[in-house]
Order: sequence, then C-alpha cells, then structure tokens
Amino acid sequence: MGGTVFMVMEFLSGMSLKPFIKSHSNGISLEEAKQIIQGMGKALSYAHKEGIAHLDFKPGNVFYETEQKNVKLIDFGIARLIKQSEREETLYDPGDLSAFTEPYASREMFLGLEPTPGDDIYALACVTYELLSGKHPFNRKTAIKAEKEKLSPRPISGLSSQQNKALLRALAFRRENRTPTVDEFLAELFPEKNKLAGLIIGGIVLLLAIFGGMALKQSLIDLLPQTPENVIDDQSNPQPEDAQKQAEEQRLVEQAARQQQAIKKAEVERLAEQARQKEQARQAQVTNLLQQCQTHFDAKRFTTGSEGTALVCYQEVLRLEPNNPNAKAGLKAIEDRYVKLAEKAFRNKQVMQLKTYLRRLEKVNPNSPALARLDPKKAQ
Repeated sequence: MGGTVFMVMEFLSGMSLKPFIKSHSNGISLEEAKQIIQGMGKALSYAHKEGIAHLDFKPGNVFYETEQKNVKLIDFGIARLIKQSEREETLYDPGDLSAFTEPYASREMFLGLEPTPGDDIYALACVTYELLSGKHPFNRKTAIKAEKEKLSPRPISGLSSQQNKALLRALAFRRENRTPTVDEFLAELFPEKNKLAGLIIGGIVLLLAIFGGMALKQSLIDLLPQTPENVIDDQSNPQPEDAQKQAEEQRLVEQAARQQQAIKKAEVERLAEQARQKEQARQAQVTNLLQQCQTHFDAKRFTTGSEGTALVCYQEVLRLEPNNPNAKAGLKAIEDRYVKLAEKAFRNKQVMQLKTYLRRLEKVNPNSPALARLDPKKAQ
C-alpha cells in the first residue's frame, strides 16, 4: 500500500536442467529429450527473431517443469541486441561485463566479437549433448582450449549418423562452420519426412509398376500353349488396345523422368542458394570484424586487452579472407608502431621496455627484421 512496490513474477514448479542432467549421469534417450530440446530451441529461436542473443545459455538457465514437461528459458541478465546500431542507442551494454559462463561460451565470445545467434547455438548444442550423454562435449573445457587441443565429441549411441553430424555441426568452433539458425539445428536433429525423397521413391515405384506389368504380360504369353489360335504376336501385329497400353506406359515413363529431372534441378538451386547465403554471411562477418578491429586499434588495444585486440581481430579477418588488404594494412601499422617504440627504447638503453616491445612485435610478425637488429644485449 502507499509507497510499497511489488514485483510480480510467474511461479515455476520444477527444477533447472543442471540437477536434472546430474541425476541422469548417462543421459536420456533422444525420444525422452525431444520435448526439452525443442522447447529450448523454440525459446532461443523466438529471442533471435526479436533481435536478442541470450549469451549465457546453460543448464542452470533452463527451467524444466517436470509435471507439464514444459521448458522455460530464464536469466537474460547479459543478453544483448544483435544489431550494433540498436545497441549504440542504449546507455548500457552487458557485453562490457564479459560475464558469460565459459564452458558454454563460443570461441567468438572469448575474442570479443559481435554477438550472433551462433553464440547461442553453440551453447544449445553443448546442453543438448549433455542431456543425451550426461557429459559436456569437451569435458567443460573452453571452446578456445578445445579447438587448440583439437578435441572432438564422441558420437552418442542411439543417434543416427546424420543426427550426430547435426550435433557436431552446431558444436563447430568456427562461426562460419556452425549451424546458422536454431530452426535448422532442430530440423537436422529431428528430421521430417523428406518430400523430395518421397517424389523420388514415387517415381521409382511408378517405373517398377510399368516394367513389372510388362514382365507379367510376357510371362503369361510364355505360359500359353503355342498354337495358331492363341499365339500373340506382340511385335508384328499390335492390336489397338495393346498400342494404347504401350502409349500410356511410355507416357508414364516420360512423366517419371520429368519428375526426377525437376527434383535434380530443385536440389541444384537449393545448393546454389545455400552457397550464396554463406558467402553473404562471410562478407558481412568480414565487414563487421574490420569495424571492431578499427575500434581496438583506435583504443590502442594492439596486442593486449581484456575486451579483445586488434591483432587477433585482423588475424581473424585474414583467416576468413586471406588477401584482405585492410587487415594486412592494419597488421603492418601495428608492426611499424612497435618497431618505432623498440627503436626508441634501444637508443635510450631502456632494456626492459625494449624486451616488452620486441615480444609484442614478435606476436605481430615473427619474421620482422627489427627483431634481430634491435638485440637487447647491444642496448646494455
């Protein structure tokens, strides 16, 4: 009453997925987990379509109502708007906190890259793997360390090879190799009957029916006594009805061939569209990265910085686009800066500073001629 303020929240009965997974140390079957996985996926998919990345998706932030078997996604404490232009309009960006949970954080989050749905997809795949096996896919090691050690999750028994591939794709360390959307991940993990495959099978059945009918007709002819009254001369004296049947059979064969041709064309177009979208995503990622690299460079975060560095950022650009001129120019600018600083320290016989600058220079370009020229021993 009066000045008292109340916060009303939904009452949730059940438990978080953390103790649920712990109580199933060997995991649960895909059929048992289906409703949970789809519930988690739909919640993330909705957030992504609203332009929000959760960025702290983990078992402790998934609430499971055991009675109704409903899933609730909670704790959007460090969620971020995916579009940078919209974040710039706010006074506070949770990304500045770097408060994510490391075993479920994507490699890009450690590098301080812009958020995308792919960050949540990596975490969703980790939780899904835990749910089905009882274990973290990389023994709770960070994505950075797991990639460095070239770890790969063991296939989960009970899943088909395609379903295990779906998990591996969503767990890819590199963003460009990872499943692009939650909906696609769910579709790969829980595939529906393929319409194209149905058409192909239908065409095959049709051909079997046609040629099977022909074989049956020939078998009946062969069984008949060969007398002048009942000999059927299929080749020399076709009857009108036989001619119509042959024409119908030919029409059906041609129809099946056209269906298969249409299926092949649709598949080629689908693959071409996928390639086009992948290239567009790569170009957008390069553009976005270059903006971040410039931000790090302007803030003088060349080789060190808790929010990321220009060095790592430019190297990431070159991994995506090996001949990118902006990234090469950026690395050369960093190298030149450290060469000048090292030369100044060398002239002033500041040995400790010289060693620091040379170490950083070596990170940028281990083949820089200045490394041999500016020997700390000569500065003493």
